Amino acid sequence: APSYARSSLTEGSRMALEHLKAEVSLLVGNLADHPGDSHELYLQLHQKLNTLRAMALPVPSDLERLEKGLEEEFEEASRPKQS
Repeated sequence: APSYARSSLTEGSRMALEHLKAEVSLLVGNLADHPGDSHELYLQLHQKLNTLRAMALPVPSDLERLEKGLEEEFEEASRPKQS
């Protein structure tokens, strides 16, 4: 788990961070349990990670890799097939 500079966060920011971390954890678990819903789960994960970025908090590298991999997967799937 990443370490956040808790001393620089207000109590409200700490609570928001803990809430976001819990939501991301649930999304990752749902992605593993329901791979057919991966695009919707990717969109939700992307939104949560962007919230962390907007709060100027570090995004764990494993979640960044997951986000990037899913993004590439969906971009590839949306490209027209060459015959």
